Amino acid sequence: MKDRLVGAFGAPAHFHRIKSLALAWRVIDASGDNKVSKAEWGMALRKAGVNGANQAFREFDLGRRGIITLDDFDPEAAVIVRKEQELEEERRQSAIKATEKMLQFRASLDVSKMGKDRSQVTT
Repeated sequence: MKDRLVGAFGAPAHFHRIKSLALAWRVIDASGDNKVSKAEWGMALRKAGVNGANQAFREFDLGRRGIITLDDFDPEAAVIVRKEQELEEERRQSAIKATEKMLQFRASLDVSKMGKDRSQVTT
């Protein structure tokens, strides 16, 4: 079933199997909360033209909680997705810090000491 899902979501053939599963998961998990409800699962599989959504959901809902996590779907792919999410968050935080520094620098410029009014200063 996992291989059918990977193919259905158009993962390139040269992708490593685990990377492809992580890619397929991101498509299936429409809400991005790392949990897939039966409704999300069914919608994603119907869009991909994969039959047997209910049977597949039961296969992957290991804890019978009514949701599938990436750990249920494929633990190895879960590690990759978590790492990618961590890296994305680090990049986001870095961009925020850089923006804050730039804004602090701009705020610290004393335009009046330069003998120009704000209309003459270019950004």
